[in-house]
Amino acid sequence: MQDTNNFRANDDGEPSGTAGMPILRQIDKRELSNCLIVVSRYYGGTKLGTGGLIRAYGDAAAAVLAAAEIVENVCTAQICLIFDYPDTSLAMHSLKTFEAQIMDLQYADKTMMQVKVRLSQEELLKETFLKLLQGRGIVMDS
Repeated sequence: MQDTNNFRANDDGEPSGTAGMPILRQIDKRELSNCLIVVSRYYGGTKLGTGGLIRAYGDAAAAVLAAAEIVENVCTAQICLIFDYPDTSLAMHSLKTFEAQIMDLQYADKTMMQVKVRLSQEELLKETFLKLLQGRGIVMDS
C-alpha cells in the first residue's frame, strides 16, 4: 500500500507558506503522488506581496500540471494459484471478479496459474479463490 502521508514542501527563502504549500495544494487537488514540481521565480523589480506570491506559485504549478502527462502506476502483486483441471471455471471466475491478469498458465497433473492483481485486492482474491474451490486450491506468493 502506498504511503500518501510522505511529502515535503519548501519555500526556499520566500516568506513562510507562500511557495511550497501553494504548489503542494495543486498536487493534492489532483490526488497525485510520486511527483516533483520545482518553480523558479526571477525577481523583476515588482514586489508581489504574500498574496501575490501564493497566487504566482500556485498558478505556475497548476499550469505545469495541466500541461503534464499524468501516468498512473498501479501497484500489483503476483501470486501463483494451483488447482485441479475440473476447477478451472471456478478459478477463472475468481480472477474476473478482481480483474486479475494471467501471466503464465501451465497444465499438468495440477493447473498452475501465475496471476497479477492490484496490491489492494491481493488478499481478497486469495480468500475468494480458496472459498470458491472449497479448500481444493493452493495459493502461493510468487
